[in-house]
Amino acid sequence: MIEAENLWNSVRSFDIISNMINERIRRTLEEAVEVLGMLKSLNEILKPELLIRDSDALEWPEVVEIAEKLRRNEEPTEKDMEWIKELAEATGWDADDIADDLKNLDADPVTRAERYRRLHEEYFKKAKEFKEKGDKEQASEKLWGAITALVKFYAGIRGVPVVHWSKGKMDKVITKNFEEKFRELFRDLLDKGQVFHEYFYEGIEDEETFEERWEKTVKLLEDVRRLLFKK
Repeated sequence: MIEAENLWNSVRSFDIISNMINERIRRTLEEAVEVLGMLKSLNEILKPELLIRDSDALEWPEVVEIAEKLRRNEEPTEKDMEWIKELAEATGWDADDIADDLKNLDADPVTRAERYRRLHEEYFKKAKEFKEKGDKEQASEKLWGAITALVKFYAGIRGVPVVHWSKGKMDKVITKNFEEKFRELFRDLLDKGQVFHEYFYEGIEDEETFEERWEKTVKLLEDVRRLLFKK
């Protein structure tokens, strides 16, 4: 009789403990569902906001603000357009291409790489066309644009965002992220391209010097293109 009673008490204790465990599991699952719901809501709140991948971008809060506006398909203000124009002047790109790049500032660089390749091809073609027409200043600026687009292309295929367009920042990207065999080539391209960027604003004082620099820069650019586009 005593053994049966002990057995019954053991069964009851087991049921009590089992119920406690089940209740705890139920509460844990409910809490997990609640947390997932909160995370989903938070994600919806943050989704419209631009998440800059490169902390260097914070040096230009005005540009980040413009990028957020463009991402929300808002019309840029006159002041915004002045910033976009300034960036266009820094890169040798057209304003529309700068606006598109800003709108996609937080996109995965790999997904933007092909876009940068097309821009490179477009600006390189324009550079040669302007040169043939005798407009050396425009040819110079488009050549600079082709070079900066190529830097962003190679950075893109390596998954590296370039949110700045200044030569110094691009130099840093090259040093920190490019394969060793390409670093010197791209540095030389930037150095030679910078001269043509200056030609656009300061004018060309000596035609012979221009022609020599043009020939050497284009040759280097073609060499880099063969390495990158050999496939």
